[in-house]
Amino acid sequence: MENNTMIQFHCETIRREYQLVGQSLTANFPNGFPDAALQIQSQFAERRHEITNAKDQEVLFSPYMCNGIFATYFACLEVDDLILIPHGMIGFKLPTVVFGSILSNRNLLL
Repeated sequence: MENNTMIQFHCETIRREYQLVGQSLTANFPNGFPDAALQIQSQFAERRHEITNAKDQEVLFSPYMCNGIFATYFACLEVDDLILIPHGMIGFKLPTVVFGSILSNRNLLL
């Protein structure tokens, strides 16, 4: 008997800003990728509990900036405000932009 998988996607557009607190790491690009991104995420995982005003401790944001030579990778949590920033971390605001979001629900058809 053959199992078929059907995946349904729900797409939405979100217009909002984000306030983030976390850590960053800069590395050569592209040679430092994905190792640098994985390294900062691992380091941050050990410290994310220090961000007491996080909206959700389980949702990790990983923005990056790249100029083609170097890239800075971030591991962050969304916060209510940028007042409480633990030592050695940074806080910043991503300006209001339009994001596309795709959510999937997987249904199995037998």
